[in-house]
Amino acid sequence: MLRHVAKYRPQTPSVSIDLPMTLSPQTLSEDDRRLVAGWAAACAERVLPLFESERPDDGRPRAAIDRARAYSEGRLDTATAPQAETTLLPAIAAPGLVLDLAAVRYVSSAGLRLLLKLAKEAKGKGAKFALAGLQPGTVVVDCSTAIPASTESVARAVAAAGGRFLDAPMTRTPKEAAEGRLNLLVGGDAALLAECLPLLQCFAENVTHTGAVGSGHRMKLLHNYVSLGSVALIAEAAACAQAGGVAPQVFVDVLAKGGGGGVALERLRPYLLQHDASSLRFFMSNALKDLGYYTTMAQDSAAARGIAQAVRDTFAHAVTEGGPEKLVPELVDILVKNPL
Repeated sequence: MLRHVAKYRPQTPSVSIDLPMTLSPQTLSEDDRRLVAGWAAACAERVLPLFESERPDDGRPRAAIDRARAYSEGRLDTATAPQAETTLLPAIAAPGLVLDLAAVRYVSSAGLRLLLKLAKEAKGKGAKFALAGLQPGTVVVDCSTAIPASTESVARAVAAAGGRFLDAPMTRTPKEAAEGRLNLLVGGDAALLAECLPLLQCFAENVTHTGAVGSGHRMKLLHNYVSLGSVALIAEAAACAQAGGVAPQVFVDVLAKGGGGGVALERLRPYLLQHDASSLRFFMSNALKDLGYYTTMAQDSAAARGIAQAVRDTFAHAVTEGGPEKLVPELVDILVKNPL
């Protein structure tokens, strides 16, 4: 039995209403308070340029407007997540906490990070953590990386609450993310994907329907295994080449003109030749996580995973020897200094 329910609503800004018949904010309905907050934010936003022209270094009015707008729209996002964290973290204790999100209409990546942090905090305290209040008709688009079995479980829970679900993990790098040119691998109902496509195309260049729910996450793990496995293979070969006195330029040129050419080599090329890791800004810890997910998925499917386990062990070694925040191209130097 969970201990209690916390109802989360983005923090209501202080509002004073002077009408012929004065109403306190407490007598207004939730929808009316949201309406008033949105109206106040819109009014303040009109004069904000005048204030900022006089006080360009004072960000308080803009932050207050952002919080009011987030409340009016029922958002758990960058503006409201810090206050939510301050309120909710102390509430987590055994046996557990149910967080009622009935008043929340939108959760951004900042809100999702907070929910994951709360879940991690609960696990560390031996408590359970659950979400409630999903509104019927809500569409949940999961852009994370996850084990397909857990994805299918979440999708069933969403469907039971009257919602609809797509798993839509992303590939490519932060560069393409900033340019709105990600790849999305989408699992779920084709008609729902068509309905959501205009939104997804705001940040994705290529959207591929991979099949039923869970297939998007399955394909993401397959993709990352092949990508990271190829990088690990080249990194180990580069470390061996360096130990044997082969010049980096010769190593790269020969691979590029033969069977070693491809995306993995091109992403490693700047590091191999100039020690520039910026072309593959992916942390070792994330690589290890994804490979752990892949080996779990392969085990669940009774599939071969011997090579995958070796690649995972290589990245585990890199995290131990170099640290979790080293970038993946730095695997080359880690293997030079600390051969596995």
